[in-house]
Amino acid sequence: MSKHAALIIKGRVISKKNNVRYSRGFTYKTKAWRAFESSVLAQLEGTRARFTGKVDISYTFKMKGRLDSDIDNAISAISDLLEKAGIIDNDKNVVSLTAAKEGGHKEWITEVEITSV
Repeated sequence: MSKHAALIIKGRVISKKNNVRYSRGFTYKTKAWRAFESSVLAQLEGTRARFTGKVDISYTFKMKGRLDSDIDNAISAISDLLEKAGIIDNDKNVVSLTAAKEGGHKEWITEVEITSV
């Protein structure tokens, strides 16, 4: 029997790739990434669903107004945070995914559906 969870994440998704800096042999996250990460982890805190092993994930990125975002960076950022929150055990276990982005919304919302395979 497959397990399923539907999650809603509010706020603009920012790229982790563009918000990590390297200096003098050290890696650090920007203030913008740390704030985004903290917000998402707080939103996911009450999520009881936990997935181990292979999963299918569907992302829908609802973007505010006419603003746009790079979909592959958004997928990567949310996948990393799902793993950090303990909802999925490892983002390498995502065996299939679908993603869509829609403009013209009043707020930034990411809908995530996870199904065990």
